[in-house]
Formats: sequence, C-alpha cells, structure tokens
Amino acid sequence: MSFLQCLTGFNKPWEQTRKDSGSKTSQIELIKARVLNRLADAAAPFVQVMVDSGTGLKEFESATFGMLLQVGLQLLKRFILMQGDGDRGETIRDPALAPAGAPSGERLLYRSQTRITRSIRSIFGSADFSVYVYHIRNDPNSAIAFRPFDATLQITPERYSPLLQEYSMLFCCEQSFRGAAESFEKVFGQQLSIDTLEKVSRRMGHAAAEFMHQKPAPPADEEGQFLVLTADGKGVPLVKPEALQLAAFEEKAVRPGNRRMATVCSVYRVDAFHRTAADVVAGLFRDPTDTQSSPTCRPAPQHKRLTAFLPATLPDLPDEMTRGATIAMSWAAHEIELRRKPNQILIRLMDGRHSLWSEADAENP
Repeated sequence: MSFLQCLTGFNKPWEQTRKDSGSKTSQIELIKARVLNRLADAAAPFVQVMVDSGTGLKEFESATFGMLLQVGLQLLKRFILMQGDGDRGETIRDPALAPAGAPSGERLLYRSQTRITRSIRSIFGSADFSVYVYHIRNDPNSAIAFRPFDATLQITPERYSPLLQEYSMLFCCEQSFRGAAESFEKVFGQQLSIDTLEKVSRRMGHAAAEFMHQKPAPPADEEGQFLVLTADGKGVPLVKPEALQLAAFEEKAVRPGNRRMATVCSVYRVDAFHRTAADVVAGLFRDPTDTQSSPTCRPAPQHKRLTAFLPATLPDLPDEMTRGATIAMSWAAHEIELRRKPNQILIRLMDGRHSLWSEADAENP
C-alpha cells in the first residue's frame, strides 16, 4: 500500500469522526491522529530496510523528508481537485458590489467560455488545475473580475503559494537572494531564481506599510514602564540606476556609489533596570564566562515594533521626494499616540544626526 493509499483508504473512520466530533478543529485533529498512525504503520517496511542496510541518521532523515514532500504534493493535488472548477453558473453578481441580500440590478459577471489552466507552486512542488473565471462582459478578452477558485483557497493569481512565499522570505532575511535560493533548494529540492525571490519580496513588501499602520495597541497589562523610541541610519546597497535617484545622505549631495541611507525606527515599552554605580562598574569588567556573579536579568522590551524607510514619493506629495527620516518619525508618532499613557516618560535613543532629532521634535514635540 502506498502512502497516499494509506492516507485516503479509510473513508468509514473519517465518516465516523465527522459524526462523533463536535467542531471542525476537533475533526481535523482526530483525522490527523489517525492519518499519522496509518502512515507510521505503512512506513514500517521502509524503516526496516533502512535499518538492515546500515543507513546513517542523516541519510535516513534526508530520504524520509524527501518522501514526505512527495506525499505532500500528492495530497495538494487531491486537495485542489476536490475544490471543483469554480463554476457558479453562466452569470453571477459581482461579489464586490452585490453581497448576499443585495437588490438586483448590480453588475453581472460572465463565466469564461472555457476553463483556464494554471499552476501553483508550493513547498511540495507544482500542481496544475483548470478552473472557470468571471469576466466583466460576455467577452473572453474583457477583464477578469472574479476568480471563485482563488477566493475559495484564499490565494491570489500569483503562481506561488502563500506558504512558499513566506518560507522563501525567511531565507532572504539573513542571506542574499542568491544564498536564499541555494538554501531553499537544499531544503525543499526546488530551484527558485533570484528574479523570483526579488519579485516575491517586492509584492510582499507592498502590504507592509498598511499592515504596520493597522496593528492595534498591545494589551496594556503586557506593556512596560517606559515608552522608548529608537532611530538610526542604515546603509542599504541598491541597484546602480535606482541608487542614482536617491541622495546618499539626506543632508548631503548625491555621491558616487550604490549605498543609500535608510532610517530604521522602532517603538517599544520596557521596565526600569535598577542598578547601582557599583553594578555598572562591575558589569564593565565582569568575566563574561562567570555565570555565578551575573547580574539580575535585564527587562526585555515588550511588543517591539521595528520598521525602516528610504526616501519615497508619498500620495499626498507626488511632486517631491519625502525624506526617510520624515516618514519614519511620522510612523513613530502614530505608534506613540496609540501606546503612550498619560504622563508616561518617552525615551528617545538616537545618535547625533541632526535630521533625526529635528524630525522627532516636529512629530513628537
């Protein structure tokens, strides 16, 4: 019996699970437990062969992980197949304009004459599917206004799955795009081009500003005593044509090179760290390997929110470039207004760069 047959060959227990469990979450957890048990039983001969052949742990892990990725791909294909083809009738009301219960007369959308074949690439591999879409007019060349299949799976028309995008960007956080592509291929056995990673990064970055602006204030009982604002400049290497469009430093003229200054800004709360003068002096000369005389643990920052800005053109000021420090301090002002308690001390931690202090004074007097 194959792994996929193992996972899909017991419909009756699944049906019984649906009857016995009271919620969707409990159903899924019970089914997952049964799947894992059946999977372990089916994999027993594979494990035995690996043991008999004297396979090392690294080879066993690698072979098992590769096999699990293949199982995941088969399950993904079945999951997609069970979603249907997105056919909701020859015409439907535009969901964006005519929600449930809306009166007639709203804009109608027209089903495509044939299914459109696409592929989606996930961490398991690529899967193809053919689905209907809906146009604004009864014309195959008119714009597509609604994709039922995408709406059901909560995805966008992009080729890459949300989890693949998330995982690929985790590799990019601490590495170059080239290094991230090599690491991703090492783990998942798939090649992602540098161009793909750059496009995914740009697309995901477009939503960052809105995401940060819409974050609610943290729970008051989880916040510290002091509110802290930090800001600093960080050199960012850019592609040469893009670098020429920005000043190296906001106070100075353009200089050669491809490195430009972004303003990194954060807001957080933290409790006081009480130390005597003797504690401070002892901390300067303490042996870092001495764990016996280490001071009391320093309070950790609470709900630290960190972001960075390059100079940019804003919608309200389309004719001029707004400085990165201005944008950063505007964001910080919103965070401070959201989180600062009455009469609470605000601490600014910044270096001597004059533009940072002037922008901070303007936004947070």
